[in-house]
Amino acid sequence: MVNFSIINFIKKSLLGILFFIYIYPLKFIFFPFASTRVIIGVFGCLLLLINGLTHNSKNIFIIKKDWWSVFISLAAILSIAIFSNLLNGTKETYFISFPLSMIGIFGATYIVARVVKAIYHHVSFNIIARYIIICVVIQMIITTVMLISPSIKDFALKILAEDYQKEVGIGIDSNIFNSLRIIGFGSQFFAAGVVNCFALILIVILINYKVKRNEKTTFLKIGFALVSIVGTILSRTTLIGIILSIVLLAYKAKISIPKLRSINLLFIVVAFFTYFAYFFSSSMQKDIYNLSKLVTEMFDNYSKITSTSTNQLYSFYEIYPNNFKTWVIGDGYYAKPFDPTGYYMDTDVGYARLIFYFGIIGLLAYLVYQTTLIKIANKITNNEFPLFFFTIFVLLIILNLKGMTDITSLVSLFLFCEPNLKFIKNGQ
Repeated sequence: MVNFSIINFIKKSLLGILFFIYIYPLKFIFFPFASTRVIIGVFGCLLLLINGLTHNSKNIFIIKKDWWSVFISLAAILSIAIFSNLLNGTKETYFISFPLSMIGIFGATYIVARVVKAIYHHVSFNIIARYIIICVVIQMIITTVMLISPSIKDFALKILAEDYQKEVGIGIDSNIFNSLRIIGFGSQFFAAGVVNCFALILIVILINYKVKRNEKTTFLKIGFALVSIVGTILSRTTLIGIILSIVLLAYKAKISIPKLRSINLLFIVVAFFTYFAYFFSSSMQKDIYNLSKLVTEMFDNYSKITSTSTNQLYSFYEIYPNNFKTWVIGDGYYAKPFDPTGYYMDTDVGYARLIFYFGIIGLLAYLVYQTTLIKIANKITNNEFPLFFFTIFVLLIILNLKGMTDITSLVSLFLFCEPNLKFIKNGQ
């Protein structure tokens, strides 16, 4: 019995690692050629192809007819991207390769689903959600440890590929704000904020679900506090997730969650903040103070909301197409023609980048694809959590106001769920 428990623990731990390197794609120094998600995706696509040819897979692992609308929307993006390139005489490949990248992600989620199926004998919303939250919470713990211990941070970064180290910010300008920006292990800046927002919304949805079933939600509340605090320091985009989560809590409090539950949640957030302030050394307290100034700088000016990033964002909104052709079909550029690391027209706003690349037509095609993915995920999970998927749609719309946002890697984790009410009601 003990051996069985140990084996079961090892299996679930390995599954957790699989989720982690999928959610946070890493490039290790011993294999710098591809990220962990790409590697998983290649094996997943091969396995999907084998299963499709041999017809020996179960229904859950056969491409469902609902998926065809996803492939059609991806084909539309590809067609518009090619047309924009031909019309403008450019050779920008970002959205030409985009459908292939998305298929790779679907392959990776297929592998994840197969492993979940092997361990739990069922793939449900709750299992997927639980592992996403655990991985994000672990990331917050790792991020905190890396902040406290520079030696651990150096070691963690040294095992990553050199190009990845540059990507996470080594060598960036050493001004006061950039020098205080922290990074996680495969999580940083805007991309980190997107994952954090997704996790926070998921936590609130599960809190409501478990409260209705009279289950304890202590871990979820602690997780919410940790992701809120550390996640906001890691990426201020996390604030969007906090706001949406609070709106969800307020909305559900009137229906099914006692208001006391929301008060408890806020209490834990305050308690965690007090813990950080009290137990850290004086030097660390100074760093935390500076970091808190960085996070809350946008609220320091009483006359108007201002911060380094928001001012930059405002300037981005002053950049928009000045001719009809660009508005309709774009200029065919996603990055600067002679500087692939720079943003075309020096704007990082998601909607602007999409319009400059392939116009409003391409923008609509992109939003249709993302929306279709969300709708299918909601349908596959038996419409048990429509509020979650609607909120994720709202999150997508809001985040693209700041930066280019693609939620495929997160939403697609639910595409292989089995809508079995018996398992869902048992919390599996």
